[in-house]
Amino acid sequence: MNGHIKRILAVRTENPFFAVLAFVLVGLAVALLVSPICPLALAPGLVLLVALVLGRWPEIGIYVIAAVIPFGTLRGFTGDFSFIRIHWLVGAFLAFLLVFHVLPSKQPMRNLRSGIWLRLLVFFVLAVLAMLFSPYRMMTLQALPLYVAGYLFVAVTMAFLPRRGLTHRLPAVILISIAAGIVMGLWLYASGRQERVSGGAISPNNMALMIIFSIPLLVYWAFHARRRLARLIIVPLVALSMAGLVTTYSRSGAIVFVATAVGIFLAHKRRLTPRKFGLVLSAGALALALVVALVPSAYWKRQAAIGDESDPAMSRRKAYVACATDAFRQRPLLGWGPSAFQYYWADSYYGRQYRTRGKREATVSPEEQYRRTAHNTYLEVLVGNGLLGLAAFLAVLGFAYRDFLRAEKTFRQRGAEAMAQLVASYRVAYLSVLLYLLFFSDVNHKYLLLSLALSQVCRRESGQPSPEDAAGPDAAPDAAGRRTLT
Repeated sequence: MNGHIKRILAVRTENPFFAVLAFVLVGLAVALLVSPICPLALAPGLVLLVALVLGRWPEIGIYVIAAVIPFGTLRGFTGDFSFIRIHWLVGAFLAFLLVFHVLPSKQPMRNLRSGIWLRLLVFFVLAVLAMLFSPYRMMTLQALPLYVAGYLFVAVTMAFLPRRGLTHRLPAVILISIAAGIVMGLWLYASGRQERVSGGAISPNNMALMIIFSIPLLVYWAFHARRRLARLIIVPLVALSMAGLVTTYSRSGAIVFVATAVGIFLAHKRRLTPRKFGLVLSAGALALALVVALVPSAYWKRQAAIGDESDPAMSRRKAYVACATDAFRQRPLLGWGPSAFQYYWADSYYGRQYRTRGKREATVSPEEQYRRTAHNTYLEVLVGNGLLGLAAFLAVLGFAYRDFLRAEKTFRQRGAEAMAQLVASYRVAYLSVLLYLLFFSDVNHKYLLLSLALSQVCRRESGQPSPEDAAGPDAAPDAAGRRTLT
């Protein structure tokens, strides 16, 4: 314990960041002590402690950001400070830490070397041009800082996420945080405060996206968990995930889940011996029977409405496509500006046909009430950034997917099958996000950004042989200290 404390407090003189931060926070604490809000004088000390901990172990900040992703409606402070978001504070500190880390250490810069930055830069430049020529210039300008914040999240994850975080800690954080979000959602659903489970997420569809993202990692854990307790936890986690997914009543979630299940099967088919394949088929048949028996009829009724134009949601989705088509025809190359679809929709013929205020906050103006996203990220990019922007966006997504494939292949060639399957699980989770973006609008979704960073971390780690590679990330030390799978 004393050694950890010494390492936390050991601020290197060649890095002035912490000395300057300590000086500022001490001055702020003194100022607060003589102010009417003197109880807040404790806050700078806590901030300094957190800063020292993150300065020693910056990857903790990445885990904190990953942990709060399923709680989009709860990530901010309350009252007058509601505009401050926890993940923004942590991310900003990590970004500053990265800048000041460049001087005493070159390792973060080596971790940042990647061809993905050129593609992201092209996409950003095209977004700036689209904004400059947009009739909604001031409104679309607001999207650019969010792009920058997303890129910083990718950068700090690439720079600070260690191998152990990639293989153990981050998957655990993702699974635990999403499970907590599901439990919260089911409790609110059972108490009648949510008609469809969303937990702390911004919408049921977003909750479904996150649940599906976690399933490939959960299946990987089922194959590679070495402790009996861990294996026992898997069954209730699977049941919890299925209960959460069903009670979101997400039609797009059902479609993407089926595609993800196929992807999971293909990713792990090497492990399926004839005996295991029979067990999987039996378990699948049992699960299907339980789903048919236990899933409420309202879920099947909602799923049956897919493609029914008399359903209001399906009718609006068709109108979104028609509206996006009209917008693209008028500005095909650069588009209307980042995130401009909602403004174009509100002013369009289609928007006027569907002008319902809905169940939104009373403080929101009528103009904001009538705005709608395209419910399709690719359409959003096409309308907002034009054909050139969409091509750049797809180039970023394709580059990340290619690096997942390359890392998986490299690990497999080295004989690190467990690592290859871990990368494959990340790849399938990433693919589930790409599929869900066909039904969900968010070019800066945290799991999309996290996946972009993970593709580069996986590629980097595949080029750095480790003693664990032969046995895999879940190997246990034997009597001689070597790691073997159990």
